[in-house]
Amino acid sequence: MEPFWKFLTENKEFLFGSGIVIAVLGALWRAVVWLLREWRIRQFRGTPFPFKIFPPNSNIVSAILDVSPGDPLPPSTIPFQTRVAGRDTQAELERMLDTHHWILILGETGTGKTREAAELAARLNHKGWTVLHLVQTELVNEPAALPPELNGCDRQLLFFLDDLNRKMWRGKSERLNLPGDPAQQFQMPLQDRLLRYLKKYQAFCGENEIRVIATARNEIERERADEPSEWEKLEWDTYPRFWQRFARFSLPRADESAQTNVLQAAITQAGVATDLDNAGLRQVARANSGSLRNLIENVKNAKVENRSFTAQNFMPTPNQTWQERYRRVIQKFPAARHVYDAVDLLRTTGIDLYDFTVQPAARLLAGGNIFQRVQRGRQIRRAARYLINAEHILEPSDGQIEAKENRVDAAPYLLALTQLVLQAADQHPRAMRGSLFGLAWTLYNAKQFEPAMRLMRKAIRLDPND
Repeated sequence: MEPFWKFLTENKEFLFGSGIVIAVLGALWRAVVWLLREWRIRQFRGTPFPFKIFPPNSNIVSAILDVSPGDPLPPSTIPFQTRVAGRDTQAELERMLDTHHWILILGETGTGKTREAAELAARLNHKGWTVLHLVQTELVNEPAALPPELNGCDRQLLFFLDDLNRKMWRGKSERLNLPGDPAQQFQMPLQDRLLRYLKKYQAFCGENEIRVIATARNEIERERADEPSEWEKLEWDTYPRFWQRFARFSLPRADESAQTNVLQAAITQAGVATDLDNAGLRQVARANSGSLRNLIENVKNAKVENRSFTAQNFMPTPNQTWQERYRRVIQKFPAARHVYDAVDLLRTTGIDLYDFTVQPAARLLAGGNIFQRVQRGRQIRRAARYLINAEHILEPSDGQIEAKENRVDAAPYLLALTQLVLQAADQHPRAMRGSLFGLAWTLYNAKQFEPAMRLMRKAIRLDPND
C-alpha cells in the first residue's frame, strides 16, 4: 500500500487538478448503481404466482376484507349478518357451489358481495380447501405445470376472484399485441386467460377438486359518460365461454333488521357516541340506500371527526358520503385535491397505486415554478400521509375517487408518466410490472408508440423469461 499512497501524495495536484479522481469516483458510482439495479432485476426475475395462497384454517375473512392497515373500523370486525330474515344465503351459496363448482355473486356496490363470498370461502377453508385469492391479473397465463407454491395437487383448491368488473376493465391494459400476433398470451383478454388457467388446473387436479367463487357489480347505468357501466365492463356477450361456466347468484339487499344490526355493531366497534335508540337506528336504516358499506362509512366518518353519530349528520347514499368526505379532507388539507387527481390519473392510465407513484404524480399535477414545487411537495407529502392512513386512498372504495366529480385529462401527462414509471421500475421492479404493461397499453391506444415500446422493453428486461 505504501507505494500507492506515495504515488498519490507526489501526484495529488495532477490527479485532483486534472479531474482524474473525480472521473474515477464518478465511474465507480455509476458501477455501483448499475450493480444495484441488476441485483434488483435478478431478484425480480422468475414467474411470480398470481394468487395469494391460504392453506386450510387460515383467517380468510380478515385477510380478504381488511386491506388497509390502520383502518379505524376494519370490515371484519363487524359481525356477519343474516341479510334477509328467514333466508340462509350462505347455505344457498354452498349448495350452488357443490352443484355447479363455479359461482358468480352479483349485486350493487356496497351490498356485501365480498363479505358474503369471503364467509363462504372461510367455510370451505375450514373444511380443508386451500383458497387461492387472485391479486395480480397480469400474471395469469396458462401454466405448463403445477407451480411449486402448491407442492403438488394433493389438496382441494378454491379460486377466489373478487371484483371482476375492475379486474376485467384493468385487463384491457394487458392486451398489447396486434391482432394476429401469436407471440404472447398478453394478446388474450383476461376472460380467456382465466378460463384457460382454471381449466388447466381442472386437468391437473381433477374437475371435482376445483371450485371458483367470483363477485361482480351488476349496475347497468353508467357512472361516467366516458366509461362503460359496471355490467358492460364484464363484456358478458363478448366472452360467453367464460361467463357461461358460472352459476349466477343475485345477492338480495339486506333488510331493515340486518342494516340496523350492522349499524349498531359498527357504532359499538368504533366506540362512537350516539343519541339514537333502537327505534332511531331503524329509522336511519330505512333512510339508507341499502348499502351496508355506506352505513359503516358513516360511522367511520363520525369516528375520524371525533363526533357523535346522529340522524342529522347521516348521509343516506354512498355518493353523498364520499362527497362529504372529500369536502372535509380538502378543507383540512387543500393539497389533497392533487392527490385525489393523481389517483384518478394513475387509474385511468393503468398505473398501480403506491405511495411512490401517487406522490410524484400529485406533484406533477400541482406544477408551479421551482419554489412553488418545493412548497407544494411538502403539502402533498402531508396530505398523502393522511389520505393513505385515514382514507386508505391506495385501496379506494367504489365511488371514493369519483366524489371529486372532475376528471383529469391524461393526454398532457403521458410522457411525464412514462418517465415516472420507468424510474419507479428501477426501484420497485416487482411492484411496477403491471404498471409497465398498463401505461404501455394507454400509450399504444394514444398512438404514442415509441414510449410504449420503451415500457415494453423495460418489462422484458425485468422478466426475460416471460
